[in-house]
Amino acid sequence: MSMEESVQVQPFVEVTFQQSMYQTSIADGTQPCWNEKLEMEFKYHIMDDIVEPGEVAIAVLVAGGALQNIPRRISHLAMAICALHNLGDVLELEEKEHAATSKEEDDEEPDQEGLKNELREDPSPNGDYNSSVLCKMKDKILINLYDNINVPNTEVSGTFRIDTPPMLLGYTWKKIDTGSCEQFYEFGLAESSLLTIFMTLDPQVSCLDSDDKQPPLWQLETIEDDKMLHMARAFQKEIHTLYPKRRIIVSIIDTECRVGIVTRYIRPLCPPQELLETFPENLEATFNLIARFVSLIPYLPDSLGFSDSCSIWLTSQQFLNLILGGKEDHAILLCNYLLYMKENAFVLLGTSILEGLGAYVITQEKLNTMIWNPETGECYDQYNAFCPIQSADCLINNENIWVNIQKNNLPMSLNFDVTKDYNWKPFFSKSSQPHVLSSVQPQELIYYSTERSMVDKLQNRIEWALKSKIMDWRAQHPTRWNRYCTGVFQRFLPVLEQNLGHSVSEEQSTALESLLKDFKVSGFPLQMRYSKLEAIFDKVYSTGVHNIEIPNVEFAVAVYIYPYPNNVLSVWIYVASLVHDTYK
Repeated sequence: MSMEESVQVQPFVEVTFQQSMYQTSIADGTQPCWNEKLEMEFKYHIMDDIVEPGEVAIAVLVAGGALQNIPRRISHLAMAICALHNLGDVLELEEKEHAATSKEEDDEEPDQEGLKNELREDPSPNGDYNSSVLCKMKDKILINLYDNINVPNTEVSGTFRIDTPPMLLGYTWKKIDTGSCEQFYEFGLAESSLLTIFMTLDPQVSCLDSDDKQPPLWQLETIEDDKMLHMARAFQKEIHTLYPKRRIIVSIIDTECRVGIVTRYIRPLCPPQELLETFPENLEATFNLIARFVSLIPYLPDSLGFSDSCSIWLTSQQFLNLILGGKEDHAILLCNYLLYMKENAFVLLGTSILEGLGAYVITQEKLNTMIWNPETGECYDQYNAFCPIQSADCLINNENIWVNIQKNNLPMSLNFDVTKDYNWKPFFSKSSQPHVLSSVQPQELIYYSTERSMVDKLQNRIEWALKSKIMDWRAQHPTRWNRYCTGVFQRFLPVLEQNLGHSVSEEQSTALESLLKDFKVSGFPLQMRYSKLEAIFDKVYSTGVHNIEIPNVEFAVAVYIYPYPNNVLSVWIYVASLVHDTYK
């Protein structure tokens, strides 16, 4: 396609907080710079009273060089949610595009200067039609603004990478020569948007004191001897004195309320055989599939979490039986799987500007260190600037616990060689006898197949419930359902799961567009782990697809669930609004 056929985007950022909505001005082009400040009142409830401690200030600086992947009138991206710890309120930044009229579109000139990539709108019938609807894109980024360790100055700032849906009808990427910048592609920026933001509270809120006294953990029943418990307590006290802001967990509580050393939870465990057989000739794809499986297991809400001083950990079998757990449970399972795959793996404890207190996995091969995020299934090179970890504090395997005593704790600044005592202080010193404690994990995990009939019933239930919800949200307008397009989307969703959520090929996109050539389509697929229906309703509602008021508009909702072992489910939803060619 020629550059003359490109259409210039008109993005803006919308912030929603405590039922109030704010937005920046409308910018032009693929590299906007707003440099604007938004202030919003912050209220929280204590019993029946509302307290107003101050304001939340959001500075939206610039979308760095890649807003070209924000499609016209279907780009409603939830850039960030700041989960207010124990309060339940969320701060949502959404990147949208102004809906221009047809006449305005004809007058637009493409912004070609300085682009590394450009997302172009194809002049095909599948492009978006003129309307005021703004649809949210794929992912949300979680930021724990009130974490007692993560953000001691109650501010969040940085440049964040924004994901796009794996399928955007009517749009294609055009690769522009980036010269010798190999890292542009190495870090996955070839088809990415970046948004730079700064958030703060005024007045600032004091952080919780993490140097609290040791809780009565040591009065509980234990599976360790007194010498081991005393050594663990002394080690933690020493580290907290020298490095008060670095995370360390030496002992935890099991489900029988017994205290034990964390190394007992690390043990090579075989993943489900189904995952190992999916890509028998592609080890990297197998690793990604294993990480995806772990990421699909639901998480405990942050408000139900426990502090590091009294962590409760599950064995991997308990975790798989419950299909629910904390961040550490996810990291342990992924670490155990990677150990089985002969990787040199460790559980990494630290903090993230996106997730607050977190648990990750690192794998080492020669001089390369890779960081795995169990929550998303993503893998980062140690030197990737978009790795969410801001502080790498503690490493754990089945033999030892190491605390980072280097000056820096940012992953890209660290030496992860745990054999260097001047970089990583071990719990079990070299002078002591090797301590490989007996594992609390089983020798092998028990898996069972997810019942297909149950999945089909759930799939039908979700589709029926979503249609009912959309009709409720559009109570003032008629809602017509297009069965043909629903069927087309239904047959296409399994392809997205086979791609593990990655972007579809141009051939696959073209094939889908050919089936929808008689319609103007605005919509995209959503993917999520299954936990409860309300979470699905919220995600679909936030797309805003239901808000369209164009006459003769029709809607399509397709649901597909791929079952993994042990009732782990990957839920795909394609939601779209459509206008038939005859009404153009």
